[in-house]
Amino acid sequence: MGKRVRIGAPSADLVSSASGGDGRVAEGLYILPPGQSTDAVQSDQCIPDMFKFVLVASLLALAAGAPQGPSTEPIPIIKYVNEVNYDGTYNWEYEAGNGILAQESGSVAGPESGTAAQGSFSYQGPDGPISLTYTADQNGFVPQGAHLPTSPPIPPAIQRALDYLATLPSTPETPQRRY
Repeated sequence: MGKRVRIGAPSADLVSSASGGDGRVAEGLYILPPGQSTDAVQSDQCIPDMFKFVLVASLLALAAGAPQGPSTEPIPIIKYVNEVNYDGTYNWEYEAGNGILAQESGSVAGPESGTAAQGSFSYQGPDGPISLTYTADQNGFVPQGAHLPTSPPIPPAIQRALDYLATLPSTPETPQRRY
C-alpha cells in the first residue's frame, strides 16, 4: 500500500499565491504510489537546467544551419550566344571558364518530322578530354566520339550465315487460314 499524504498549504506565501489571494486552499488526502516522494521542486532550481537545455539546443541548431562542405568559386561564363529566328532555326553556344564548350544549331524539318539538330560539346574528364558531336533528327539521336564504346566485330561463322541468308530469294508470306 502507498504512503498517505495530506495535501495543503504549508505556508502563508503558498496560500496567497495558490488561492488567488482570498485565503482558500484545496486540502485533501492523496495516496502516493510506492517509491514516489513528496519533495517539491522549486522553480528556481529548474531555471539553470532549462538554461543549459536551451543553450545546447541553440548550439545544435546553429551547427546544423552552418554551410556544409567546402565553398567553391562560381565558374564564369566566357561566351554565351542564343539566337532564335522567325523561320524556326536556332543556334546556341557557350564556353565556361573551366573549359566546357557546347554548341547546337537546328531547324524545323517539317510538320511531320519535328526538329533536326546538330551540335557538339567538350570538357576535361578525369581520364582525359571528352569531345562529342551529335545529330538528332528523324533517325534519332546519333552521337559520335572517341570515348564511346564500339560493338565487337561479328564472328566469322555468323557473318557467313548472314551473307548466305542475304542471297536467298525472299518468299512472300502466305495468309493463314482462319477457323
